[in-house]
Amino acid sequence: MQTFTKLELPAAMPMIVSGLKVGATLSVIGAVVGEFVGADRGLGFLVKQGQGLYDTPLMFVAVISLVVIAMSLLWDRRARRAILARLETVERAER
Repeated sequence: MQTFTKLELPAAMPMIVSGLKVGATLSVIGAVVGEFVGADRGLGFLVKQGQGLYDTPLMFVAVISLVVIAMSLLWDRRARRAILARLETVERAER
């Protein structure tokens, strides 16, 4: 267990953070595509409905809402750097 917490986990953190970043974006895309295909509610449905009704403002509101949600799920660059820097300082202190 000590090998995992002091060696393997800190070495894997950059890959874990990158995977979370990609996963957050792809989860929003998957939800919207699911709403395109078979939903009667949600932002994907609103985009599809706005397209069918030629309601440009509705489409823009739905798309901008999706962008805001996706961007909020992405971690701020400073937060990622702070987490990785904290792990490095803990690792150095334990040596």
